[in-house]
Amino acid sequence: MKRSSSPSTSSEISSSSTSEYKQECSKPSSPPDKKPKIEKETPSPKKTKSTSTSTNSIPKTNANGVWDGDKRSLFIDEVLSIGYKNANLDEIASKLGMNKRQLVDQLVPNRKTNLRGKIAVLVKEF
Repeated sequence: MKRSSSPSTSSEISSSSTSEYKQECSKPSSPPDKKPKIEKETPSPKKTKSTSTSTNSIPKTNANGVWDGDKRSLFIDEVLSIGYKNANLDEIASKLGMNKRQLVDQLVPNRKTNLRGKIAVLVKEF
């Protein structure tokens, strides 16, 4: 029988595996996290600012929290609308000695002579 050329004794195995390990460790390795820097040939185009063509847009002077008459009037109108929808008008009418219809008439939007319209005008002029 022929013997194989591979090391058969334990000392031969350990010395051969040790030499292979040393060879692998001595190889320079590049860090895996670093990526090569690639320079851009042309810079990316800059975005242009678009202008609004809407007719209902708020002017720039009033855009950042500046109150004007129109904003105050719209705000009060919304608050009155929400309050009117959630109020118990029967109870309020009985406290004031009026009927519910009289209260409703005073809170109808887009009338200049009722209470809601007068409040909107006052707030707008404020």
